[in-house]
Amino acid sequence: MATDDTELDLALEADFHESASPRPQSPEILDESASGDPVVAGEGSGLVQAGTLLGLAAPTGPESVTAEATPDATLNLESASSTGGAPTGTLLGMSPPENPPRADGLVPEGFGPVAPNQPALADGLVPEGSGPVAPSQPAPVAPKGPSMFARFIGWFTRGRALKDARAALAGEPSSVTESRQRAAIARELAKRALEPVDPLESGSGAHLAIELYAHAVYWLLTAIKPTPAPEALSRLERWESADPALIEAAAGGPLLALQLKQRLAQESFVEVSGLSVPYAKEEARKAQGFVEQLFAYVDQKQTLVDRLRFQRFYRLGVVVLLVTGMIGAAIWGVQIWQRGPNLLAGKAWRASSKRPNCPIERGICEGKKVSIFFCTNTESKPWVEYDLGGPESFSRVDITNRLDCCRGAAVPLVVEVSDDQKKWKVVTQQKEAFGWTTLKFPATTARYLRLRVTRRTALSLEKVSVYR
Repeated sequence: MATDDTELDLALEADFHESASPRPQSPEILDESASGDPVVAGEGSGLVQAGTLLGLAAPTGPESVTAEATPDATLNLESASSTGGAPTGTLLGMSPPENPPRADGLVPEGFGPVAPNQPALADGLVPEGSGPVAPSQPAPVAPKGPSMFARFIGWFTRGRALKDARAALAGEPSSVTESRQRAAIARELAKRALEPVDPLESGSGAHLAIELYAHAVYWLLTAIKPTPAPEALSRLERWESADPALIEAAAGGPLLALQLKQRLAQESFVEVSGLSVPYAKEEARKAQGFVEQLFAYVDQKQTLVDRLRFQRFYRLGVVVLLVTGMIGAAIWGVQIWQRGPNLLAGKAWRASSKRPNCPIERGICEGKKVSIFFCTNTESKPWVEYDLGGPESFSRVDITNRLDCCRGAAVPLVVEVSDDQKKWKVVTQQKEAFGWTTLKFPATTARYLRLRVTRRTALSLEKVSVYR
């Protein structure tokens, strides 16, 4: 019995070392029993394959051995660990041994830990050393911008742009504001000296204007490029510290910039006072233009605020006009719909007489251009009459008088109706002079309509309309 145990230990140890390289398994025959009969896998309840106890594939061939699953066998397996065999835990079926990598750097799938969702290669293998793959995260959703309506309101009211412009203007240092104010005072005094309301008793102020414009330039350049102690710089130092491109743009070119530099930054007041009056006025005008350009640059932020405010009010005004026009058009349309068509449109008419030298069809009467459609002689009770073509019911007459002159000639004006042109009935009248008038009366039905002045005069009108 001791000999059998020793042989089993040796077989297990050999099998452990050989199991690293798998061999093809033989058919169902595992080994022979002590009696010499072959044992088939699954038949002997007390027999296990030695490789199975090691957690490896079963060895095949003549070297195959078996072991009886008894406490003695377990002890022998445990002793194998002390002689260089597999660890005890492995023999008890706990963790499988570390599998060596293949020659191509891959590990067979199923050996060693593989992170969930790790993609396998086409042959069922995963790359060696592949770490866990983080679960896929949803793509970040970009924040939604303002809606189309909100963008339109912002563009229309200039709200955001105006807010930003005001913030930029309010963020200017107080030193910039003070420098600009000093420059503005110098500019105003220079303009008064150069263009006095009343002539100066002591002579021309052009020389003084040049000196004052030099002061304005100094403070404007200080506002554009503030320094901790602006008074510490001379006029020339302040000029040379400014941006040359800005100076040239404000002066109108490099040559003019050099001339202005000499006049406003280098020459003293004594040297300026030696200029002739006409030349001093010319130089003062140049300095004035230069100062205005610098002010335009300094006032960009304020100009932007003013422009945005103008755009806001302009657009609001346009909308108000459009809305007012739409409301007026709607009211006018409703009135037209309510009053219906003009019953005199295309109807025949005649007047009591026709004034000579008044070819109305050419728009001329007595040598003047007119808009009237008839003009009678000066006569007693002149009139104009319409034939509606048949009995019509109406309750309103709109009359446009002659507007270029003679408005009082058409009053007192009576409106008469008839069915036979013999018996006339007065339905309304206009007693006061008018340009346009609308006469309303209870609805009446008639074929003929006549407008007649009840005194001696000449009657002329521009338009007559009748509505139901």
